[in-house]
Amino acid sequence: MYSCEEKIEVEPINKTSEIIAVDGIITNEKKQHKIKLTYLSSHINAEPKPVTGAIVFISNGDTSYMLREFPLQSGIYITDSLRAVLGKQYQLTINLGNKSFFALTGVEPVSPLQHSSYIKTEDTLYQLIPNLSTNAPTMWEFEIDWTNIGPISSSDSLMKAKVLYYYLENIDIPQVFASGKEEIKFPEGATIYERKYSLTQEHADFLRSMLLEHEWTGGNFDAAHANLLTNLSDGAIGFFGACTVVSDSIIVVP
Repeated sequence: MYSCEEKIEVEPINKTSEIIAVDGIITNEKKQHKIKLTYLSSHINAEPKPVTGAIVFISNGDTSYMLREFPLQSGIYITDSLRAVLGKQYQLTINLGNKSFFALTGVEPVSPLQHSSYIKTEDTLYQLIPNLSTNAPTMWEFEIDWTNIGPISSSDSLMKAKVLYYYLENIDIPQVFASGKEEIKFPEGATIYERKYSLTQEHADFLRSMLLEHEWTGGNFDAAHANLLTNLSDGAIGFFGACTVVSDSIIVVP
C-alpha cells in the first residue's frame, strides 16, 4: 500500500470567542461536582481560555442548584453537595451576558461491578487485566497509584496512571483496527481504583463521535471526520452528562 504526504497550512478558526465548550458530569455520589467552561482555541494545541463570570445552575424539575466559579477566573463551576437520582431529568443552564445555553440529560442505572485483576509480567512488575462485563453503554475508569512505593526506576518519575475503557454497543471498523492502549506496568503494593459509569445512549453516541476523532483515528480505516455530537443548544459544544457510579479498590499483592 502506498501513500503520500501533502503540507497543509491550517488557518485559525474565526469567531472562537463566540462558541463555548462544556465539559461536565454529575453522578449519584453525594459530593461537589464540576462543570468546566472554556472558549474554543483559535489554533491547534493552544490553551483554551476559561469562560468566567457565567451564571450556571442545574435543575431537575423540583430543585435548582446554583454553581459558583472556583477558583475565580478559572472557568470551573462547582455545585454544593448533591447527587443525581434515577428517574430524574437534569437541565444545565448557562447564562453568559445576553446569551443562554442549555443541555438536558437523563440518568441510567449502572450494572454491578465485576472485579478486574492483574498479572505478573516478565520484569516482575504487574499489568492490569480489566473486566469489562456489561450489557449496556458503560465507561470504566482505572486509576493506578504507587506513590507510597516510589518510582519503578531511577529514570522514571511516574507513580500514577489512569486509563479509560468504553462499551458503546457498537462495532466500528476504526475501533477494531485501532492501536492498542499504552501498556501500563506497576509494582507490588500499588492500589488500583476502579470506577464504572452508566451512560445514556446520547452520552454513548457523543463518546463514540469523540473516539472516532481521537483514539480510533490515524489508521488505514478511518471514518469520515465530522464535528462531535453534543446535547448543548446552539452556540455551545461538548456534553453535559449524568451517571450512576459504582467503585472499588484493589491492592496489588503477589
